[in-house]
Amino acid sequence: MVIEEEISEVPRPRQESVPSDDQLARETVLSVLERAAERAEKKEEVVRQRREKAQLLRRQKSELLARDKALALAEAVQQEEVERLRKEAERAKEKALAEEAERQAEVERLCKEEDGPQAQSKPYISHNDARSSVSRNVFGTAVGAQL
Repeated sequence: MVIEEEISEVPRPRQESVPSDDQLARETVLSVLERAAERAEKKEEVVRQRREKAQLLRRQKSELLARDKALALAEAVQQEEVERLRKEAERAKEKALAEEAERQAEVERLCKEEDGPQAQSKPYISHNDARSSVSRNVFGTAVGAQL
């Protein structure tokens, strides 16, 4: 009996409790539900990111359209300004030509007055030559030198 006593005194390894089929089924269902919840969260995150990206793209598109409109407006304003300046330059040129013609006519008239009948025998005096030979006094009347 000594052997029996020795055997009973030897510590026996603890037997772990074996989970029951119900417990295993519950754990399996819980892990499946956890994975399904994780997948659902990931999908929601992907959907949220896509919405944010779509909103950002819409905002950028709107900004680009506004920028394009502003550029088109600026270009139209610039074209109008160019056209206005071109017309203004044309008017100034026409005015200068008219004033030049008036001055030339005045010079020719003054030359004829100074020369009398001799003016017809003299060669044509260019505008620049006439201007250098005719000066104005303080009262604005022509004082010319004989050529």
